Amino acid sequence: MGHHIFLTYVTIQNTDNYRKYIPIIRKFNHDSLSDIKENIVNRSHVISFDLDRADIESKREFVSTLESLIDAGAELILFKDFYNEALDNKEKREIPLESILKTDEVSIQNFLRVPVKIKQLVRFSEHELNMYALYVTSDFKTVNKDTLFYLDDHVEVDDNDNELYPQFVTENNLEIYFHGDIASGIIGNTRHQLDPKSPSVNDYIKNFNHYDKHDCFLDFG
Repeated sequence: MGHHIFLTYVTIQNTDNYRKYIPIIRKFNHDSLSDIKENIVNRSHVISFDLDRADIESKREFVSTLESLIDAGAELILFKDFYNEALDNKEKREIPLESILKTDEVSIQNFLRVPVKIKQLVRFSEHELNMYALYVTSDFKTVNKDTLFYLDDHVEVDDNDNELYPQFVTENNLEIYFHGDIASGIIGNTRHQLDPKSPSVNDYIKNFNHYDKHDCFLDFG
């Protein structure tokens, strides 16, 4: 006896730019263009997905679709159906978007000393990110969606106060950008300020660049 969870539904609240959202949605659910347009305009659900029973790859595809919609400017609201056997009724509840996006959190261990973009960086857990430092190439200026970061061990200091950089960093002429705890702080601050809306990649980029220039978080107002 109790609550049984059914499908997760995705709705779009800002419908003016529906043409940007259609190809993203269609790639995921293969509905007709007319059906997708009608659902967007009517603020009906554009995606229904069995998140609770989906395999890992399907979940990642679902999360990637949500992120693409957010990056295109969509304001998303998600719901789930719940069926209560004791009361024999079904109710629909809103669920936090952030709780869904975190289902795609990945282990940092597979991304050490390889190029990662900010879209990947924000998926790492705070605990793991804090353990490493972020490095960039010597021609780095500001963060954009194509900026490549490299995660490696922190810089050490020997008994003579000389900085000892990791071998990979030295061999590839990389420069330190941020310690991991600063990066995770910027990510967390961006999420906190924009809650309950989920930040876009551009939101993270703005906060990273502002912190790099002013040594403080951007006020999203």
